[in-house]
Amino acid sequence: MGHTIGDTRFSLPALLKIGPHSEEGGRVTMFELFFDLVFVFSFTQVSRLMAEGHDALGVLRGMVVLGMLWGLWASFGWLSNQARADRGLVRTGLIVASILIFLLAVTIPRAFPDEGESPALPLVLLTAYFICRIIHGVLYFKAAADNADLRRQVIRTSFVPIPVSAAIFVTGAIVGAPWQTWIWVAAFVIDSVVVYRTSRERPGSTGWLVHSASYWVERFALIVILGLGESVVALGVGVAQAEVSLALVGAIALTVVLAFSFWWAYFERMEPASEHLLQATHGAKRTAVATDAYTYLHFPILVGIIITALGIEVATSHLGDAEHGIGWFGAIALSGGAALYFAGTGFFWRRLAGWWPWTRMGSGAILLAVIPAIAGLPSVIALAAVTALVIGLLFAEELLDRWWRARATPATGSAAVSAQSESSA
Repeated sequence: MGHTIGDTRFSLPALLKIGPHSEEGGRVTMFELFFDLVFVFSFTQVSRLMAEGHDALGVLRGMVVLGMLWGLWASFGWLSNQARADRGLVRTGLIVASILIFLLAVTIPRAFPDEGESPALPLVLLTAYFICRIIHGVLYFKAAADNADLRRQVIRTSFVPIPVSAAIFVTGAIVGAPWQTWIWVAAFVIDSVVVYRTSRERPGSTGWLVHSASYWVERFALIVILGLGESVVALGVGVAQAEVSLALVGAIALTVVLAFSFWWAYFERMEPASEHLLQATHGAKRTAVATDAYTYLHFPILVGIIITALGIEVATSHLGDAEHGIGWFGAIALSGGAALYFAGTGFFWRRLAGWWPWTRMGSGAILLAVIPAIAGLPSVIALAAVTALVIGLLFAEELLDRWWRARATPATGSAAVSAQSESSA
């Protein structure tokens, strides 16, 4: 039966309550998908910021802003794990946060004004960013209810770092170019280290807990999907003004195939087994693994996708220039981004499963090694070469996987990236 205006879940007392946390086997709510949509726009804005200068400085600036966005998204992910996102006060807080994150995203392309320009936009960005962090902290503190350990953790991790972090970021915005970039990099690094260190649970603490492994894995899988969507958006940005041609058709096909290959590498080769591995852990061990493998080691996976999307945008914006190569910037973004993506999944798997997936690390090394060759190729050919190489590396991984499975014994186990425990069948 549908809900009516008189439904008690929409009464004022209900709107001020905190919903229950997810139980084992819980799944992501539709409201969280709605909340995530604002990050799609944010990612496109980061790509715009990085593409403006076509240089390392622009990429560095984009990484700082992307890191700030990632911190917000991951923080609210922890909150939604503690209390349902589509209920009561948490839902209201996420709606307000969505508005602020969208405002933040609008300012991203002008977050680093030229020397002598007004710092108004970067200050607007910072205001929205830190209000979101305060909203998150307040909601998490209330969601902790009578859990004294969790409340102490929230104070230490969510509230204590804010004054120093805000002071450094605001100083950078006011000082402006050319020092703003480096001050913001320092602020982001310091803030990340402080949050990581203060979030480590003390022995015997009952603070942070991952209540549902399936929810946790699905939550982070969704952000990977959003990142992959950015590569398709990058294609649209790159060809928005291009005439329909054979090169355009080829670029569209190659971009979709490359995005699909990234999807295959994560969702078919890793995601099912990762849920099983996380379910096998409990308590503080699960929290530690979830923190390292997901909260932190999923960031380079997302960065790899966004950097690759930047390379796609560079390639598709020069479809008509067949005489010149894609250049070093385009090659590093396209092939280097793919290398980071593969290596990022390797580091993630190392922390989650406890062993190195050398096929992933080797794939990352190969994609880095071919950058000089890619730089001299025309845009469409460069895109085709990277796509073909990624597909070839995935096929090689699959063949090695099958070879190892055929020879694995109960004593040695299977080293397949996509291996799942026989007991889960």
